[in-house]
Amino acid sequence: MKRVCKPDGVVIVVDVSLPDTKIKKYNEMERNRDCSHVAALSLTEFYRLFEKVGFKNVNTDFYSMKIGLNEQLEASFPSNPIALKDMIVADVGVDDLGINVTEINNEYFLHYPIQIFFAKNN
Repeated sequence: MKRVCKPDGVVIVVDVSLPDTKIKKYNEMERNRDCSHVAALSLTEFYRLFEKVGFKNVNTDFYSMKIGLNEQLEASFPSNPIALKDMIVADVGVDDLGINVTEINNEYFLHYPIQIFFAKNN
């Protein structure tokens, strides 16, 4: 990514990224939700990518993307829809998946952790 960035240019990556302790379960859920999913990267893996290509100062920011479970399921192609829904519902109050599943008035919401990585090519 650095070699295609002009001097004093910036590289910005915005993607789901989770702590190392949650990435395995998250990827398991995502592979069921979408068979084309290969793997999300952990925060550590993203930092290593930037460092590997020579970026010294990587800045980050974060936001959460909220989506209803039913809306997410309608936009998905799960290999096992029942297992996927059960996995997500069982994560309320546990957060093993890293998506802070909440229940409000018998409706479930997923809160995807979106990380913004920003590095200047100097």
